[in-house]
Amino acid sequence: MTKFGVLVHVRHPQTIDWEKLVWGVPGEDRLGDLTKLVELILHKSSEQIAAIVMGTTSATRDGLLEGEYTKQYLLDHFHELGRHARLKKYLDTFTDAQVADLRKLFQGIVVTPVIKNTMEEIQAAAQIFKQEEVREVIQITAASHGPRCIQLQATVRAEGHIPKNQMWSVMVSDMCFQDTVPNDTMIMEVPHRGDDPLVHFRPTLPKALKPFYYELTIDDKKKFILLVDEFMNTHKNTK
Repeated sequence: MTKFGVLVHVRHPQTIDWEKLVWGVPGEDRLGDLTKLVELILHKSSEQIAAIVMGTTSATRDGLLEGEYTKQYLLDHFHELGRHARLKKYLDTFTDAQVADLRKLFQGIVVTPVIKNTMEEIQAAAQIFKQEEVREVIQITAASHGPRCIQLQATVRAEGHIPKNQMWSVMVSDMCFQDTVPNDTMIMEVPHRGDDPLVHFRPTLPKALKPFYYELTIDDKKKFILLVDEFMNTHKNTK
């Protein structure tokens, strides 16, 4: 039997609408990170899951590191899983023993050592899965975070930090960051088609934008966004 591993990307405690992102909206049957994890396990059978991993930065909530807090949140709200219609149809068929086994699986969730970012989180998880001889890994994250997780996963693999025999994929929840939809996340490939006039133009736009995240001050980021907005409104094709 193939051993599966699951990496659940947790949220910083100060993230807006934290509870909705991790738990979803039961009344609308929309799943968050944690309830998507539950759906996956109920679909695959807990016997196939060799390890569940959550990352954590040094951020805390109620005296717990964010990874430990997220794990505890799942355990504290375990009895509420049936409020999601998609989960209820599975749970209604469970015996008391099966429910107890499911809770025990969540109690065994592994929280990584403290990491700084998503890339380090993937690296740490890959090593945990290696120790557990996991061959297939599923990352679970918010719909608005999924594209970046795929890029970082590919980067970590290219740098040799993911064993070649580990196959990774990404599963997104029904939730996005506050007041956004999945299409609000921008994916920008480098030009690669031979008939694209920009294919040999340097610098590429992704390269030019890289400093935005880590090297500009907040004030400069605001100025940059306003400059781009003004330029686009002036030059965009309105036909």
